[in-house]
Amino acid sequence: RNPALADAVTARVKALRAAGRFGEGLALARDLVPRALELGHVPTAIEARRVLGLLQHDVGDYAAAEASAERAYDDARSAHQDRAAFEAALELVTLLGDRRARHDDALRWARPAQAALDGAPPDAEARGRLLAQTGLVRFLAGDAERGLVEQREALALLEEADAEARFLVAAHGNLGMLLRELERTDEALEHYRRALDLLATSMPPESIQLGHILDGRAGVLFDRGQLAEAEVDYRHALAIRERVLGPEHAFLAATYSGLGTVLVALGRLDEAETHHARAVRI
Repeated sequence: RNPALADAVTARVKALRAAGRFGEGLALARDLVPRALELGHVPTAIEARRVLGLLQHDVGDYAAAEASAERAYDDARSAHQDRAAFEAALELVTLLGDRRARHDDALRWARPAQAALDGAPPDAEARGRLLAQTGLVRFLAGDAERGLVEQREALALLEEADAEARFLVAAHGNLGMLLRELERTDEALEHYRRALDLLATSMPPESIQLGHILDGRAGVLFDRGQLAEAEVDYRHALAIRERVLGPEHAFLAATYSGLGTVLVALGRLDEAETHHARAVRI
């Protein structure tokens, strides 16, 4: 019944998540939440539930992740924990806007996220993270130009704040994706290059973020007709995503489909059919 021990376990859960060991982290987080509640140490209980929601998001259990994030937000607001409320609301912007395609709901959650920031000391990194997510949601909702403007502003804020590499990588990845949709492939590749440089110098090798960036770059390379390079990136992304997320995660469907499309263009139709069938099964 030691809050310091609960905090140490929470740190262990975060470390497992950072290492891509989502299953281990999720099992530990599920045990941690009731233990933190028993302690009655509110900040620890809020953080434990928030991290549980992040891991549920990671493994594709989006309904459970939404419930965990909402509970963490409500508890943080009740406890006047502005930063914890911000993190929970930001997770809901990400989850609802990107994974669940509920764009209006996601943008509604951006308002309490911003309100939580307004009640805390100035934080350019946090503002950049929020703007990056709202920009992504606007893009996914069909407003590509406004989404691009917000993504550029977000990246500037994150660079100004000397933000953590993972946030900068995500911002460059988002910009790469948006610029691909706008058929500005030279600019898109530059952002993917910058993301890969950051990953090479600041992140563990073969991280899930590397898988995401390679998957995004592969799409741009395909658009440019650089089929051999696209195949290499898709296969590398697929290997990482299968290892970290498991063979049935929804993310793999897009990678299998992309690889299949490249193989069709290369005239390797039997291989392409195998990968497209795998995407459909997922």
